[in-house]
Amino acid sequence: MLNPSGNASEEFSYKILIYDEFCKNILAPLFHVKDLLKQRVTLRLLIDKIDKDRKVENECDISPAVYFVQPTESNIQRIISLSDPSISIHSTFDLNFSSYIPRPLLEVLASGTLNSGSNERIETVHDQYLEFVTLEDNLFSLAQHSTYVQLNDPSASDRDIEEIIEKVADGLFCVLVTLSVVPVIRSAEMVASALDQKLRDHLLSDNNLFNEGGGGGFLRPEKKSIELNSFDPFWSANSFVEFPEVGVEVETQLNKYKKDVEEVKMRTGGGESSSADFDGSGLIGSTKHLMNAVNSLPELVAKSTQLEGEKVQKEVEVQKLMEQNVKLTALLDKKEAQLLALNEQCKIMALNARTSDSASFISWQKRRSSRCNPWT
Repeated sequence: MLNPSGNASEEFSYKILIYDEFCKNILAPLFHVKDLLKQRVTLRLLIDKIDKDRKVENECDISPAVYFVQPTESNIQRIISLSDPSISIHSTFDLNFSSYIPRPLLEVLASGTLNSGSNERIETVHDQYLEFVTLEDNLFSLAQHSTYVQLNDPSASDRDIEEIIEKVADGLFCVLVTLSVVPVIRSAEMVASALDQKLRDHLLSDNNLFNEGGGGGFLRPEKKSIELNSFDPFWSANSFVEFPEVGVEVETQLNKYKKDVEEVKMRTGGGESSSADFDGSGLIGSTKHLMNAVNSLPELVAKSTQLEGEKVQKEVEVQKLMEQNVKLTALLDKKEAQLLALNEQCKIMALNARTSDSASFISWQKRRSSRCNPWT
């Protein structure tokens, strides 16, 4: 937007950014002053605060301007007056509107600049479709204050309600164009109907924003694809049936599914009445423990891994102890055999000693007897 013409000389020239209050709020969460300076935007002006009597002494100091405003009649008239060559607020300028500019206002802009002789200063005109404020990556606001109060105002006329609904639908359409997605709308409420009609009219037009640079097709926010084949029971039973009958069968199967879910809810205490529409909220209490188990699964896996490691380590230690036990058992058996042999040897030595003592005693008795008996 800050270099829409793609001109290299303009890319390196200083620029003036002119916006209204609404578009200022759009840019505020997205750009800091340093970000604008990187785009060589050195001056930022509110379109309602510019002094029309301002004169530029040196024409060489006049910089190109970039407008970013809502497509309102007051802004169009202001652009025509500021683009007058006699005022010399800027040299060339690029027009960026926050949403689609209606043809009547575009004709007013063309005739006004042509009459003032400033039509040759217009470089480009863009419909940016940015009629919303981005607060976070996944959060936006249409920045339409008091909409709820206006819709519920008893004194509001049908025309006022229709204008508010159309404005909300325009804002949502800008969000979808920015995201390059076409949603599946199943609601029949007023805003949904207006948005659905706006999308259908746009997709049938020649200038399809959802096809630009998209390879010839718009995107739908459906991330899951389902392939039906002969193994699918519903496909096998209804693949050759007329389409109206298939629709009836789908409704029948859906009701059967809801009935089965209600039975599960009643058995698990998740619902009070089987006639209530299934929205999944009744199963929250029944799945609380399961969710806790799922949340603690990483911790359990880590604990299991730790226990497996400790188990392997203990098995290695037990194996070492068993090997040492075998060695000790062999050593004890050897020592026991040595002790048994030594014990036998001691017994033999004791027996030999006893036999020697008996022989000595008998010899001594004989000598004594011979001494005492003179007749021998």
